[in-house]
Amino acid sequence: NLLCIYNPRTMYDLLFQSAWYVIRTLSEDPKWIGARPAATMVLHTWGQQLNLHPHLHCIVPNGGLNSEGQWQFPKQGKDNFLYPVAVMRSLFNGIFLSKLHKLFKNKLIRIPQGDHTPKIRTAS
Repeated sequence: NLLCIYNPRTMYDLLFQSAWYVIRTLSEDPKWIGARPAATMVLHTWGQQLNLHPHLHCIVPNGGLNSEGQWQFPKQGKDNFLYPVAVMRSLFNGIFLSKLHKLFKNKLIRIPQGDHTPKIRTAS
């Protein structure tokens, strides 16, 4: 959360990029759909208790356009999910952490030093 407080645009961009990478990668894989995906993503920065909780909500169609421009439904669908949650989690964590590491390495992200934690007001 501190990284989001000190680097909101960078961190939120990273969330969107990582989520889209997962959706695009799995959708284009012939094992799952083999088609071009689409998605609508909404950034939420706060949780129900008004605490800082950056996350995305993604609406993804059940399929995509194949190379002939025809709608392609998923080839595997279990538990009413487009892709297995464990596969999505693993791919997301890998790409997110890889990109975050590059941001640190290239000094493109601000890291708070010492006890400069900003006070966040929450509803009482």
